[in-house]
Amino acid sequence: MSASDSAVNANADTLRLAPRAYQEEIFSHAKVENVIAALGTGSGKTLIATMLVKYVAAQTMITAPEENGQQVQTKKIVFLVPLAPLVEQQRNYLEHQTPLRVRGYAGSTGVGGLDRGFWAQEFKEADVLVMTGTHTSTLARLGLI
Repeated sequence: MSASDSAVNANADTLRLAPRAYQEEIFSHAKVENVIAALGTGSGKTLIATMLVKYVAAQTMITAPEENGQQVQTKKIVFLVPLAPLVEQQRNYLEHQTPLRVRGYAGSTGVGGLDRGFWAQEFKEADVLVMTGTHTSTLARLGLI
């Protein structure tokens, strides 16, 4: 069994991974300042990003009376990926590693476009939006981010 295999801990509703020391160190820095993690393929950049997503989500959670006292996000997290095929991969990973509502958008899917109503609904229903730069540009043009 490899080190990465032994780091997997099955949980009833999500799969949890135990970060390595260098991932914890990078995460600690990322909590307080901008960090660029230039690491090789398979080194755990996605795990570090997921830890940061969970941290930011926990910082922006409030109890909302209009939601029957349930915890809701006050801010949305936009998770950028460089290529359309990575949207589904990262969305899937975040969905399995967090309790957050995760949606994914790739330029090739053509979803939403410039429809302000579509994006308003997506922002209402999602905590994390995984997307390519194409969709980020659209949201900026609409003044949504």
